[in-house]
Amino acid sequence: AEVLYCVHEEMAMRLLDVVLRRTYAAAFSCPDRESLTKIARVMAGELEWSDEELSQEVDSVMDYFTSTLSIPQNND
Repeated sequence: AEVLYCVHEEMAMRLLDVVLRRTYAAAFSCPDRESLTKIARVMAGELEWSDEELSQEVDSVMDYFTSTLSIPQNND
């Protein structure tokens, strides 16, 4: 419900925006790929992303945490 609110009411268009700024998904560390994919699937359904776009959004968040913030990925 929180992700849907972000997309519909706050006009969030990118997974990185939702994960970093609009929810507590990344409050303490980078969410694992599975969690990011679940969030991205909700967004994809609303924003009509292709499978490729969904994958790019997840990769973008993972890359942000590892390169920009130097935070190791949680791959559990």
